[in-house]
Amino acid sequence: MFQLLDRDDYGYSDYEISADDDLRRYLAEQFNGVNVADATKRVPPDVAAKLERIFNGEILLLPENLYIWATMNTSDQSLFPIDSAFKRRWAWKYIPISNANKNYTIEVGSDKYDWWTFLEKANALVESFTESEDKKLGYFFCKADKNGVISLEQFVGKVVFYLWNGVFKDTGFDDEVFDDGNGDKLYFKRFFDGKGNPDPAIVKKLMENLGVPTVGSQQTGTPPETQPGTGTGEESQPAQQ
Repeated sequence: MFQLLDRDDYGYSDYEISADDDLRRYLAEQFNGVNVADATKRVPPDVAAKLERIFNGEILLLPENLYIWATMNTSDQSLFPIDSAFKRRWAWKYIPISNANKNYTIEVGSDKYDWWTFLEKANALVESFTESEDKKLGYFFCKADKNGVISLEQFVGKVVFYLWNGVFKDTGFDDEVFDDGNGDKLYFKRFFDGKGNPDPAIVKKLMENLGVPTVGSQQTGTPPETQPGTGTGEESQPAQQ
């Protein structure tokens, strides 16, 4: 079945598969009564010869009107052993990470943070460390509840766990985004209290370091200078490195 994915210029499988005796008899029965002449007159001669063998139950091909649509996360490591051979048999379209406009929020204690704003900041950090898009977070990486809220437990258990153990584990945590403000680092264990419950104070510190404001609030601090000649007075957003 794998080699049937290769298609010729007419949309049929480029390389046929020979049917075994049982399957050949079954196919011949199923195609019994098909008007072969009518079916083959609309295709080029080389394809017509293949169709006759198909109707006789001799070979298997994918028809030209069968389309297979699929999505794939390119960093899905479980597919790595067949990645190269599998991928080259498909026409690929890049789907960038984008805002799905669901207005998801992350609930941290009494505060809430916009999910998409967090993703933008976190993904910029991921790219600065890895120089790759494979490790970035998509909008639906974490499922919100019916009210569009991602709980603290889910955020730490899924998002922080993935970032710290799947992306940042080899960075040494030397970047200032990992500083806890007291001379120590925001290691993964720091996101939990002594009872193993997520610590909202540490998550808030992470949001502060990333530059993610609470929902409805404005970022504090000294605004950077405006670009000369713009005249807009708008603050530019510093890159998170």
